[in-house]
Amino acid sequence: MRKLRVSFTLYLLLACFLPLPLLAGQHYVFVGTTFPYILEEGENKQLKGVGVTLLQEISRLTGDVFDIRILPWTRALSLIKRGEVSGLIGPYFSKARQQYLEYAPYPFYEDRMVFVSRSLEKVDWNGDFDALKRYNILSIKNWYYGPDFEKARSKLTIYDTISTEGALDMLLHHRADVVALNERNARHLIKRKGMSTVVHINSPHIAINHGYLAYAKNRGEDALHQRMNEALETLYINGEIRRINARFGLSFEQD
Repeated sequence: MRKLRVSFTLYLLLACFLPLPLLAGQHYVFVGTTFPYILEEGENKQLKGVGVTLLQEISRLTGDVFDIRILPWTRALSLIKRGEVSGLIGPYFSKARQQYLEYAPYPFYEDRMVFVSRSLEKVDWNGDFDALKRYNILSIKNWYYGPDFEKARSKLTIYDTISTEGALDMLLHHRADVVALNERNARHLIKRKGMSTVVHINSPHIAINHGYLAYAKNRGEDALHQRMNEALETLYINGEIRRINARFGLSFEQD
C-alpha cells in the first residue's frame, strides 16, 4: 500500500495575520492520519479539519508554527514513540499510550464507537459482549475502542485490519460479520460508497471516546506543552473548540 505523506506549513498564513514578534516562534512537526472532518486533504492538497483549524488557533495564540503531516496511523504512532516528531493529532485517550504520550488536558472532539453489520442480517448486540462470541469481528489496527471492548477481546473472535474502507468491503463480501468503527467514520464512508441500504449501524454504542492533541514525552519540549495547554484552555473555556467542531458538522459537548 502506497504511503501517503503530506506536508502543510502554516508559516505563510501566519505571516499575513500575526504581529511580527510572534513570527519568531519555533516550527514543530505534528502527525496524524486521514480522519474525516478531523484531519484530511482537501482541494489543492490543502489540509483541513477540526485538528488543522485548532492548531491554527493555537499558533495564533502562541506564535509557534506547526508543520502538519498525514501518515498511515501505525507509522504516525511509531514516529511519536521514537520522539522523531513533537505531537500527534487526534489519538483517543488510553492508559497504555500514556507510556509515550503526554495528553493535552482538554479533548477537542468526541466519537461514538459502534458496530456495523449487514442490513439483512441481524446482530445480537444489546451492550452484552457475550452475545458477540459467535461472530467474526473486524477492528482497525491500533484503534482504541474503550475499556469494555478491550476487556472483552480475549473472549471474542477479532481480526485486525488497517483500512476502514477495506473493512466495510470485507463486511459486504461476507469476510466478517461485524466491523467496529467510530460513527463519524462509518457515516462518512457509508454515504460516500452508497452503502446506506446494505449496511447498518447498531445500537447501543460501544463507548464514547474523546480525541486529543498529544505530545512526545521524550523530546524535552515541556515549554511547548505548557504554551499549547494554556492556549487550549483558553479555546476550551471560551467555547471556540465547540464552534470549530460545529463548523465541520460535528457536535462536541463540553463539561
